[in-house]
Amino acid sequence: MRVHVRGQLGTQLIQAFVGIGRLGPDETPTIVVNSGGGVAGAKTSQLHWVTDPQCEIREDSDGVRKTPYWNPGAASMAFKGRDKTLKYLPLLDRQPEPETKSTTKKIVVHVRGGDKDIASIDTYRKLVELAKQKNPRAEIVIIGDDDNVLDKLQDLATVVTGEPEADWFRVLDANHVYCGPSAFVGSTLLYDTKKKVSVMGKNWCDGSYHALEDDLVFFEEAKSFCPNLEILV
Repeated sequence: MRVHVRGQLGTQLIQAFVGIGRLGPDETPTIVVNSGGGVAGAKTSQLHWVTDPQCEIREDSDGVRKTPYWNPGAASMAFKGRDKTLKYLPLLDRQPEPETKSTTKKIVVHVRGGDKDIASIDTYRKLVELAKQKNPRAEIVIIGDDDNVLDKLQDLATVVTGEPEADWFRVLDANHVYCGPSAFVGSTLLYDTKKKVSVMGKNWCDGSYHALEDDLVFFEEAKSFCPNLEILV
């Protein structure tokens, strides 16, 4: 059975979990990564960056289909079927980075820019200050996909830059993550449902990107499966 995904790393992962979660017990997935249509953000397969796929993955440079994760019930399908999906998309076998061996709590603030300007710099500064206030003895690390945004926050905490897959594992390994509504962070909850994640709610999202409802629907529904997930009001 084909499972269609489209977008970047976090979106591909979430869509794969929703699609595979819908399959019957005797069905085997073939994941089709679509990147056609000239849509910004549509990428070829990035699943192998963080997983060791145990099913066929095809790439269709003309395809435009995707599996919605923002419809009511989609997040529930992803979490209820996660054991099945983990069989087909297990994490890469990796050695922890030296920084993860420290006994100091790792707190990650994930910021978005570029094509998804979710929040203003002032709001991200407020988010970093909240993380520092709530975790006074922890190490605060800021990561993101926009160097311009990161540069404007570097006076508040340590900024770490790296490849998307390295950032994804930093989010997965963190003791607590503060972020905007983002599939990048949301996808890590499917691998660790007990993660502590604080997501900016709609009132925090004062950037120029307004199509936030999709990810907020996912996070609202995910709260039923993730006891340490909160949405900041």
